[in-house]
Amino acid sequence: MKQYRPSIDELKRRYSRMIAERRIARLREAARPPGAKQVRTPDNSEPWLPHLPKTVDECAWVSNQVAENIAAWKLTYPKIFSSAG
Repeated sequence: MKQYRPSIDELKRRYSRMIAERRIARLREAARPPGAKQVRTPDNSEPWLPHLPKTVDECAWVSNQVAENIAAWKLTYPKIFSSAG
């Protein structure tokens, strides 16, 4: 099998991108006030259950909820789902 080797121009672009990303990260870090914590972006979803499913019944319930949501979405957005009837 022939080995893939990026062209010199592609290697230059990758290196340039890497250097630019490092520089931007350094500038962002320098602009942050000293002692400030990095804020983690919160998740935009809610769990189906307040805890991990522990029983088969809970797993089946989550599966049924997902199936119902998919069915509702297929009715609302039929062009997104190729299997929509």
